[in-house]
Amino acid sequence: MKGGEIGGIVGSVVTTPAPPPDTIIVKRDAPLPTAPMSMVFPKYPEEARLRGWEDAVVVRYIIGKDGRVRDVIVLDKPERDLFEKPTVKAIRTWRFRPLKKDGVAQEVVHELTIIFKLEA
Repeated sequence: MKGGEIGGIVGSVVTTPAPPPDTIIVKRDAPLPTAPMSMVFPKYPEEARLRGWEDAVVVRYIIGKDGRVRDVIVLDKPERDLFEKPTVKAIRTWRFRPLKKDGVAQEVVHELTIIFKLEA
């Protein structure tokens, strides 16, 4: 691009909007402040198991005010793509007790590392 910079203006600051006041942000891999009602972890891909592959996927997911996971975003992709789909699919099915703070339902944003490791 002539006369400019790809991706923005040199020296500019990118700001992320603050989350809504009824949102709880949980540090990556920290325990959740709400109890799971249904939480089945991803199934190890059979091809990966047979080949002895191990991997990790880092996701951010949002637990809605109703306790259902409403969004799953892969932050760090696995080395091998076949680990990503079962991870996202499993997390979308998770259910939690709705988190309330002072009687008001809260959304919860959590980042989690899912590690696929074969047992010895």
